[in-house]
Amino acid sequence: MEENNKKLVVKHNKLIEFKGRMNLNELKLFSLIITDVREHQERQFEKYYINVLSLKEQTKDKNFYNYIKKVAFNLEEKRLQVESINEKGKKLLQ
Repeated sequence: MEENNKKLVVKHNKLIEFKGRMNLNELKLFSLIITDVREHQERQFEKYYINVLSLKEQTKDKNFYNYIKKVAFNLEEKRLQVESINEKGKKLLQ
């Protein structure tokens, strides 16, 4: 039986703009990653493990793991900077 895990993703405007700079496979991988990011994580850069098998089903590449590794490296080179406002009304870069 296939388990259907639905997760809600709320997107900041900067994230929506950032998505325009990604190709389809980068967007799929990025979406898979952000659905698992914890809202209140302990450290800024926590290590996460994601199951990419759902992407394998959507990809026709015969050497999937090398292909997804290349997509991940391409995605890593793209930067996203999100601003927020603190309680004193000052801008913060996250």
